[in-house]
Amino acid sequence: MGHSEDFKTLLGYLDAKDPSTAQLEYAECKRLHEFVSNTSNLAMFTDVNLCIDVFNYIFHRKCSVTVDIAPTRQKPDASKSLSKKILELVDRIILTLRSLPLTHAAFDAIARAAPASSQPQARQVMYLFAADWFKHRLLLPERIADPEGHPDDLGPSVHSLLRRILILALTDVWSATRKACA
Repeated sequence: MGHSEDFKTLLGYLDAKDPSTAQLEYAECKRLHEFVSNTSNLAMFTDVNLCIDVFNYIFHRKCSVTVDIAPTRQKPDASKSLSKKILELVDRIILTLRSLPLTHAAFDAIARAAPASSQPQARQVMYLFAADWFKHRLLLPERIADPEGHPDDLGPSVHSLLRRILILALTDVWSATRKACA
């Protein structure tokens, strides 16, 4: 894995209705977890488009109710356990991402992916993840990597991205409140 096409394959599983695709999704999700966990692949987090694909998949899958819509004839509980395994893997990917250095591209990807999502829950989880990731990284000695790669320099660009994400989150909540009151 390491090419945009690999991540787009995962995105295709989000709308899959065939239970046989759950096994394929689990295998691909496992590969994604291994890829994200491998520190030699950290360069991926400098490519905004790849980050957007990863964030879209994990946060939309995190907010999905089930992976498999149609029941299987042989083992009805097999699809539910596979769905649970996929969601557990997604949770591990999120924890792994939270421990990685925060790059300008990754933060920018969240700022782009969240508002583009049609799922309010996925947007909320992305915004909360961004705030939590930022807070978590501030407490670590490595700090946040700026676009020039200086790990101890927070830099104004990261702060402007954080401000952008906070404004997007607040306007999203305001819009939802306004629509609910109408």
